[in-house]
Amino acid sequence: MERQRRTRLVVGLAVVLGLLFSACGAETDTDDAPATTSAAPATTSAAPETTAAAPETTSAAEPTPTTEAAMEEEVHTLRIAVSGDLPSIDPIFGQNTLTNMTLKNIYAQFLFYEPPEGEVGAFAKANISKRIGRAVERIEYSDGGRTVTMHIRQGVTFPTTGNPMTADDFLWFYERAFCAKASTMFNSNSYGVMSTDQVEKIDDYTIRVTLENPSPIIENQIRAQVAVILDSEAIKPHITEDDPCGNEWIAQNYAGNGVYRLVEWDRGQRIVFEANPAWAWPEPYFDRVELLVIPDASNRILLLETGEVDMAMDLDERQLARLDESGTANVLKIPGRRTLRLLLNTEMPPFDIREVRQALNYAVPYETVLNDILQGTGVHISGPVSPNSTYYQDFGFEDLQKYTYDLDTARALLAEAGFADGFEFTLMIPQGNTLVDEIATFLRSEYQKIGVTMNIERATGAVLAEAMGQATGEAYLRGWFTDFVDEPFFHFNLWWRTNSVINWTQYTDPRIDELVAALKVETDKDAQRDLAREAMEIIINDAPEVWIAGGATQVALAHGLLGYVHEPDELPIWGSLYREE
Repeated sequence: MERQRRTRLVVGLAVVLGLLFSACGAETDTDDAPATTSAAPATTSAAPETTAAAPETTSAAEPTPTTEAAMEEEVHTLRIAVSGDLPSIDPIFGQNTLTNMTLKNIYAQFLFYEPPEGEVGAFAKANISKRIGRAVERIEYSDGGRTVTMHIRQGVTFPTTGNPMTADDFLWFYERAFCAKASTMFNSNSYGVMSTDQVEKIDDYTIRVTLENPSPIIENQIRAQVAVILDSEAIKPHITEDDPCGNEWIAQNYAGNGVYRLVEWDRGQRIVFEANPAWAWPEPYFDRVELLVIPDASNRILLLETGEVDMAMDLDERQLARLDESGTANVLKIPGRRTLRLLLNTEMPPFDIREVRQALNYAVPYETVLNDILQGTGVHISGPVSPNSTYYQDFGFEDLQKYTYDLDTARALLAEAGFADGFEFTLMIPQGNTLVDEIATFLRSEYQKIGVTMNIERATGAVLAEAMGQATGEAYLRGWFTDFVDEPFFHFNLWWRTNSVINWTQYTDPRIDELVAALKVETDKDAQRDLAREAMEIIINDAPEVWIAGGATQVALAHGLLGYVHEPDELPIWGSLYREE
């Protein structure tokens, strides 16, 4: 019955999408797009740049597929409605959710989390305590964990060229990381690789990484969506003096070997992927995945409700609640590790004063936010780490201080800081994010009660990213944040170490830096607990952010789509999904 219904919708989908695309026009920025992207042609193909000349005469057109064949193709096509286009497919510059989701599914990471056992059903969680081989078949440790020998899976090829994946591609992964000085360099630094001198080729299918200290996080980091192997032989011809890392070519061209491969990129409209014929692991249920760019949320919802798409992304809490209540879609509510945080630039007055930052935390009506704005899906958080994080629970963070709604305390703290009459500041938020806009507007009225005037500046994703990166704004509320790795060193190193890559609050504390350095090499869980608890206590007291709420991961799926596997990065895995028969 499901197959028949979807077959009848094939023609309808083409008509509806044609109308939507003509109405939507050009690509729109998503709320977390990177500041700059490479220009791209109107239509990009994943085919090699040079191809054999087409013959002057072609054979007659192939006959129209039978209804049964069309139905089978339709059943095995996964369609996802997204709000904007991909800015890039370069693993080094994965800076928004859509890009990161795509990277995870079209490139093969070194390792991956162990999938859940048995039938997944509506959803299941991966076993994050165990990583198993993907591009790397197995890892051996010696010298107390300082020497890491990676055995590369043999017999794997890159589908666009047929080149084999070898140790040279792994060496080039590290070379490019330090050439581009972006996310993969940070990723490598986090587990102790500070230069390419620490990585050596043993033979065609073996590399050795030498660390100064054993790392508690190395396996988590080499399963990240950016820890992927590219076809170095395909990319090297495109390296130039002006572009020594090959960034421009890689941003728009596919040279990976993941579960799916890029086959078509129609800018602002549709990105098409097909199952990788050279994939060395179990075949996915869906042979084809289409990302349909539908900027308007109401249109994404309509396509989901009518069964034209299987998944709709970038919906806010109210839209998800309406979908769930109507029963027209399956809205998964997965206890996730999202946190909603208002970032304060601690280098700018008056946010360089701790009492001012604390006052803003005491002026938030948390229960109203949780019940009215988040529709009952949020939780009160004590600080920057979600209560659903594994180490939050294991390390007993639940007994740490929580800020409560207390206007008298807020006013007293402002008076102590010398701002009894309040002050004025500007909060930057992304354009078009209805949840963030609603929360910002609500907080503006609440802060007025303690004499604080909060102006709201709505900026494009590029402008907001630039302001956060260069620390030119006073405060930011961008949306949900999720640590891609559920591990204490990852969090504290990413957010709170002085000059860390996304320390957008410009927070600095010498003791925190010491604790982060200790967590980087500490593998004993009891010792990790003591270090992480001390770090949390310091940060909660210093309040470099306003901790608004923790949230559930909510995913809107068409009825009958099963197999959703949840991982800490909250990025959907296309290869685990299947259709109910």
